[in-house]
Amino acid sequence: MFRLDGRVLLPTRIGLLSLFLVVPLLLLLIQLIYGGEERLEAIDRKLKGVNDIRVLQGMVDLAERLRDLSVIVVYDRSEELESEYERQRTELLNSVMLLEKDEVFSKENPIMELTYPRIMKQIRRVRPVLGAELYTPDVAFREHQPLVETLQQIQFRLADQGGLFSDRNDASLNLIYLALDEFSDLTTDLGRARSYGSLYLRIGHVPSDGVDSLERIYERLVLQHDRLNIRVNQLLRNHVVLAEKAPFNNVPWNLLQQAAQTLDDEVIQSADLDTPWRQFYQDVSSYVVTASIYRDQILSLLQDQYQQERAEATTQQRWTLGGMGLLVLVYGIIYALDLREASARQKERQEKEAAEAADRAKSQFLATMSHEIRTPINGVLGMVDLLSDTPLNEEQKNYLMALRSSGQTLLAVINDVLDYSKIEAGKLQIDNTVFDLRQSVNEALTLFKPLFKQKGVELNISFEKSVPTLVSCDPQRLRQILMNLVGNGLKFTDQGSVNVRLSSKSTGEKTFLYGVVRDTGIGMDSHQQTELFKQFSQTNRSISRRYGGTGLGLAICQRLCHLMGGEIGVNSKQGSGTSFWFTVELHDIDEARLSGFETADQSERDVHFRSELQGKRILVAEDNKVNQMVIQGMLKKAGVIVDVVENGLLAYQKVAEEGERYDCILMDWEMPEWDGVTAARRILSWERRKGKPATLIVALTAHVLSDYEAQATEIGMKGFLKKPIDRDALFSNLIVLLREQQVQEQ
Repeated sequence: MFRLDGRVLLPTRIGLLSLFLVVPLLLLLIQLIYGGEERLEAIDRKLKGVNDIRVLQGMVDLAERLRDLSVIVVYDRSEELESEYERQRTELLNSVMLLEKDEVFSKENPIMELTYPRIMKQIRRVRPVLGAELYTPDVAFREHQPLVETLQQIQFRLADQGGLFSDRNDASLNLIYLALDEFSDLTTDLGRARSYGSLYLRIGHVPSDGVDSLERIYERLVLQHDRLNIRVNQLLRNHVVLAEKAPFNNVPWNLLQQAAQTLDDEVIQSADLDTPWRQFYQDVSSYVVTASIYRDQILSLLQDQYQQERAEATTQQRWTLGGMGLLVLVYGIIYALDLREASARQKERQEKEAAEAADRAKSQFLATMSHEIRTPINGVLGMVDLLSDTPLNEEQKNYLMALRSSGQTLLAVINDVLDYSKIEAGKLQIDNTVFDLRQSVNEALTLFKPLFKQKGVELNISFEKSVPTLVSCDPQRLRQILMNLVGNGLKFTDQGSVNVRLSSKSTGEKTFLYGVVRDTGIGMDSHQQTELFKQFSQTNRSISRRYGGTGLGLAICQRLCHLMGGEIGVNSKQGSGTSFWFTVELHDIDEARLSGFETADQSERDVHFRSELQGKRILVAEDNKVNQMVIQGMLKKAGVIVDVVENGLLAYQKVAEEGERYDCILMDWEMPEWDGVTAARRILSWERRKGKPATLIVALTAHVLSDYEAQATEIGMKGFLKKPIDRDALFSNLIVLLREQQVQEQ
């Protein structure tokens, strides 16, 4: 089952099927085995409980004899009776001391270790002297009865400890209650009859209060007789099989009735009380002995039932173990036959895991490196954006345009690498939003115009009338697809043109944007076209040396089209140019969520942004000086009041210690002292403790993986903006988030 390297070899096909069949059966058998063991342990506890009760019963009988004799000794101080009393007390004490020395019994019944001293103290304390001056047996009887009750209570505790009172078998439960409860009461009544009757026969008369006592004892014996036989008859009706076993084979039991009759004839109704007291004592003692025999037979019967249950449970356990052994043997044979294929499967899995680990390491490396590169790129493009709003002559504008184009090209390469790593990790997300398609496409492709002009190639962009002005899809990914395809066309076209044409098509209930990018470049043969959409692949090495590129662009375009619900393809012929086509799904637009500025030009948008953000107070937590300048410059152009701090700790101090209240905090992720996550968590926690409304905190970071965005949402950030910063995206998101924050606070 296990290789030397510790890995599990899983079965295949037949072995796997057998595993699915065997495991539930094996679990069931194991459960039955454990259940059987628990059942055996429970039965053993019950057997031990019954045995312990029987061991203790001898002491109960001795204590009852001592109690009954004490009543007579009180009024007959003869040496013979006192000697007999002391002998019986010594016998009882010795039996307790002998049981105390039984280490096994004491260890298995911890309650006895605490009870021994109390029992021996009671035995040594009782004396047959109380009540002599009152000529009443009650005091002497009550003096010794607690000792009997203590021993009977221990029997009850031993039964409870053994689980006898929680037995689900109705017959067993009735038997234990009959032996301990009913017989304890009837032996007490028999003891009163024996001791009281013997006393009055000994003194030769019955006092007036004695008559009342004897009549109560008589009535209790008769009542006990009726109640006992009713209960026994009910037990036998429910469990007929017991009627064949002692002591139930001689029902009805008349010992109580006979004892009552003996008491009535020889004491209560006797005129001269001429019956010798010892003869009466022996007559009633015979009923006590009979009751003791009945009780012991009941306990023996209960013990036999538990032994029979144990035998049945043992047999069932053996069958279960045999079944489990057979099941394991059958599966072992199947598994051994299947092991060779399982070993090959294991090797394949290990190779796959190694490849996946390598892919994850590569993706993580690419994500980390792209983050480190995007941070300075944000500064470069941000400063270019700020510089473009300053007075420049034509030559400076051309230089600035070249700088922006180069920065965007570098950013496109970084995005390709990062998107590839995100696609490989399954973490690339599509963010659908409403935007002006013509405006977005023209702005994106305008970046290529200086390159097309420099190379002498025309760039033509056209839209069919069927294309709506506003569309809903992911504008960033659409621009990425177009820029990759147009960049490819420019790269492989030395003369002629690159033509971009966009139209819309409907298929059933879905609407798609259909784009075609056609160039007059070098073209491709059929073999080159089959390799075209593979990552890190170009048609041949000479192309990479001559034209450059990572070989990722088209592979990423294919993945993006699929993620956006569309497709991508190519038609080309060697020397006759190439035509790429693609489709992306357009989603329905919720007009209620439109701001009205989606189709506005840049100047109108700037006016709109300034009207919405004028006078807002925003705290920027950013450790990079250049990025501080970029963000601060952009926000100030919109009329925002900006405070800048270099780390999360200073941001927390601004809010919590200096009491500053901001409409929004733009929080960088990676910073010294406290990073953005720690700072956001501490600020929001402080505001909750103080009962203040939560500040709008927006992450502004070069981390672009979805894991970071999910973490930001989890800790309470309401937005996640990615570097390099797009001014329109920054302002649009801020307006939406500030409006939502205002609604929540109301």
